[in-house]
Amino acid sequence: MEGFVCIEKQEKLSLLKLENHKFKELVLSDTDPYPGYYSFTPVASEMGKPKYVFVAMKQGEGCYEDLVLRAACKIKKETNFKFDANYGRISLHNKIKPSLRIKIEDLSKIPELLSVFKTEGLRFESTSKTTPYVSTIKVRKFMTFSQYSKGIYSGDKEDHYYIQVPKKIEWKDFEKIIPKIKSSGTFGVFDAALTSLYLKDEIVEFIRIFTKSFKEKDFVKLRDEILKHID
Repeated sequence: MEGFVCIEKQEKLSLLKLENHKFKELVLSDTDPYPGYYSFTPVASEMGKPKYVFVAMKQGEGCYEDLVLRAACKIKKETNFKFDANYGRISLHNKIKPSLRIKIEDLSKIPELLSVFKTEGLRFESTSKTTPYVSTIKVRKFMTFSQYSKGIYSGDKEDHYYIQVPKKIEWKDFEKIIPKIKSSGTFGVFDAALTSLYLKDEIVEFIRIFTKSFKEKDFVKLRDEILKHID
């Protein structure tokens, strides 16, 4: 299966700071990626830097997702930047803001990359005083799913798995289900997020699981437990 997905999760964000550069734009980084996993696991040295950067976009007319996709495709063709960019939404100062999510290895390239995105019509919020906070994040991206086991799929990225569920789970219910399952002590550590896959004539719902320790039998048991709580 493949198509566009919407991933919904919560992570701690803080202002991104770079040496020799002061951002005019409101640029945030995920200071605690995959908290459900890494908060309980010794963090590898490479986890010290942000995995993703979120740049708050100004409200305006038109389709933000189309604008981001077209700009990213054009920039990749015309420059030597190696990056991924997706449209998303973040909570910020009690408001929901459209955002540009960027994944790039060399964070020092962020100022130059934002300058190029501006020439393609993206408009960003000005930076403001923002203390680290937990944000609700939604990201839209294209993904390919491969079947791993019955009702369980692997995604494009290593250690990411997707457990199919029969219906959409509201975030308020998701926040109750996952901690309850974790508190049982039956499973190892994992991080979870909601994922919806949009196909031509249907929407397939998943719970995304990030873990480095699960075997197939663990995913099967976890799926059974999740379905029990949904029912």
